[in-house]
Amino acid sequence: MTSNKPPSLPTKATLKDLPLHRVLLSLYNTKQSGLLVIESKERKKAIFIDSGNPRGCRSNIKSETLGAMLIKLGEIDQPTLNRVLKECEDGDGFPLGGALVAKELLSPERLAELLETQLKQRLFDLFTWEGGSITLRPYKKGMVSDNIPVSISTPALILAGLMHAAKHSSSESLLDGNRTLRLVPHKTLTLEVFQFSGPELRVIHALDNTPTLAQLLQNLQQIKMDANQLEAFMVALLQIGLVEYGAVAKVAPSQSKSKERAKARSKADGGEFTVRMRKELAQAEGKNYFELLGISQAASEAEIRKVYFQLAKEFHPDRLRKLSDQHLRRNGEVLFAKISEAYNTLVDANKRKEYLASLEIGSQDATEQAAKILESEALFQKARGLIRQGEFRVAKGILDKAAQLHPEDPEISLYLGWARYKVASASKVHGEMQAAKALIEKYKDGRPNLDAGYFFLGQIAKLEGNLHSAEQMFVKTMDINPRNHEAERELRLMDRRREKTRKGIFKKEK
Repeated sequence: MTSNKPPSLPTKATLKDLPLHRVLLSLYNTKQSGLLVIESKERKKAIFIDSGNPRGCRSNIKSETLGAMLIKLGEIDQPTLNRVLKECEDGDGFPLGGALVAKELLSPERLAELLETQLKQRLFDLFTWEGGSITLRPYKKGMVSDNIPVSISTPALILAGLMHAAKHSSSESLLDGNRTLRLVPHKTLTLEVFQFSGPELRVIHALDNTPTLAQLLQNLQQIKMDANQLEAFMVALLQIGLVEYGAVAKVAPSQSKSKERAKARSKADGGEFTVRMRKELAQAEGKNYFELLGISQAASEAEIRKVYFQLAKEFHPDRLRKLSDQHLRRNGEVLFAKISEAYNTLVDANKRKEYLASLEIGSQDATEQAAKILESEALFQKARGLIRQGEFRVAKGILDKAAQLHPEDPEISLYLGWARYKVASASKVHGEMQAAKALIEKYKDGRPNLDAGYFFLGQIAKLEGNLHSAEQMFVKTMDINPRNHEAERELRLMDRRREKTRKGIFKKEK
């Protein structure tokens, strides 16, 4: 069994004695700051830790410089890089990045994305190091200039790093396909902080039945993972201590043990409500109103009211606000709306009669609409990934299709407005830019609990030179979603510029 108790950190150790993931988790749990220096032969890296979170990583590996990454990604060519480097004191990090932005070779938004990518790549590489020394030094002002907010949580970053290492190293010794696997509650962390993807959550839920790895590998199609991803994920969970091995599988576990495991996972996932929410969402698709409320078609009005008020109490939007996962909150609101719609239909005698008749005939339209919504959601997720990569023109085409399939979804319209604005601004078509901005304004007001609208308007205000309005929008974004790291990054940059301006004024006065 892997211990998940935070280690007491010495000032110096080896990676063999104290693995990197345990060090980072300990710093995260204790909210420590400092400089984590890791050396292995000729390689050396220094991670700036701010209140437990990695915010910068310096490296002496040439292939990890910003310039090398820009060439590899096709952002600039070698002659352009050489020309810009001559004008920089330092060929790495913000000096080069700042010069590229000043020359309009990169947008500030794209530079921020690239710096985050560079930080992740440098950290992920460290997880593959098999040896070396690790030293924790007190942080001194000016020691590291970077302060790069990361769009995923530190535990999620550690999970991704361990999975990266598992894919690039020999980890077979950690895996036993014939022993059962079970989820265990972490002593200091909930499952939510790891920000699991949809396929990863399906694996987490499957662990309720204490499967073997071999059994999980037989269900790759349902899980929607390939074998390498699944094995890397399980290796990472074992190393973090979220999963442990049981006995060699012989017979199916008893019902009582299954309930105990479900209870343990509920505790680990930040509460029974979160687990129940995910379960209801997974099972709600395709249910009719009676199935959604869990009643028979012969249920009396009193029974319907009783069940509805129980569900309303459990899934009311006031409770949904406690969820840190924004996607889960959004889907929870949709679920509550469906429950309310089911109640309003079934409690009314005439509407109930019409609904029963439609069930008998068969609702082909509803089936088609469900298919359209599923397709639009898949397109939306694809477009979001393209937007993160700066591919706004391609994302715009995909979002146009998603909006046609599901025009009532305000989040799709918000992202479509942002993509349209970026495409129009690149061509300086001001009429289309204003129309795209108006689209964001329209849907931002239509659903104020979505932080994306305020963030996009903040970016637009910034591009238009209205920094005061931009700051207000970013603050509003953080009020709605305190975990929006992009808005946090923008506010940090604004604070940094103000501080720089103040220092400049003081120098002039002297």
